[in-house]
Amino acid sequence: MRKKSKSESMTSESDASLMFEDFDFTNFWQSEEDLSEENRYVDPIYPTDEIIAEVEKRLGGYRLPKAYIELCRHPKSQNGGALDRMCCPLDTKTSTPSSEKKKPAPKSLYITAILPIGWKREYSLAGDMGSDFWKAEWGYPPKHRIYFGDGPSAGHDMFCFDYNLKDNSSNKDIEKVIQREPKVVHISQEMNYKETIVANNFEEFIRKLQLPPTEGQKDNESTDKENADQEEEQSSKEIGQTIETKPQRKRKGGFDIFLGLQVFVISVFVAQVAWTVYGMYFPSS
Repeated sequence: MRKKSKSESMTSESDASLMFEDFDFTNFWQSEEDLSEENRYVDPIYPTDEIIAEVEKRLGGYRLPKAYIELCRHPKSQNGGALDRMCCPLDTKTSTPSSEKKKPAPKSLYITAILPIGWKREYSLAGDMGSDFWKAEWGYPPKHRIYFGDGPSAGHDMFCFDYNLKDNSSNKDIEKVIQREPKVVHISQEMNYKETIVANNFEEFIRKLQLPPTEGQKDNESTDKENADQEEEQSSKEIGQTIETKPQRKRKGGFDIFLGLQVFVISVFVAQVAWTVYGMYFPSS
């Protein structure tokens, strides 16, 4: 964690709120020892009011979420970086359901890093590999969106601030749009840019982040799913057997009666033929 100068500390105290005062930053960011290549996401420069204003200007005038600014300014936090708490559970009430009927919607999404506020670092929010890069080079939806974080798929899924409203008529007044509190949305390029609402705002998003499940937890989840699948399959088999068995019993009883009648008719016919032949060779006197 970098140290702030006296002037920077005064700036953070004067304009920082208590938004993350109760937030535990333990194991939130990756430690400096774990950063390796991922340290490209960290900007050691403190995001002053002047830097924030310049970044907002470079990104089209959109007001950055207050919680995002506070996160990057907090004395126990840092300006961007790779995450240890990278797992974001989805709320089925707010998340967009999966478009594929055969595949259930995921229970969690993963974010590997949050871009820092700045433009001088390559991977900063307004840098060469920042938000505008993903729109221009990767075809991510550009309208009223700022891309601030990426997933573990090396660019094939991104997290963004979405300033759009469902009512398109409300998106025409650009001055109102850029001042909104944006939602946090996940966009998957590999699924034809499918959008999933992750949180109603950035603070909610940060507070939802968790450490990824351990291997034991993954195994338990897999075992539970396998057991549920086996129970469902067994139940389906039992239902199928019940449905199929009843007609078979009826069919079997009817077949026995029909076969018995056939045997009886044949027996009578054979007896008549035998009696006729007997009468031909042994006529009565």
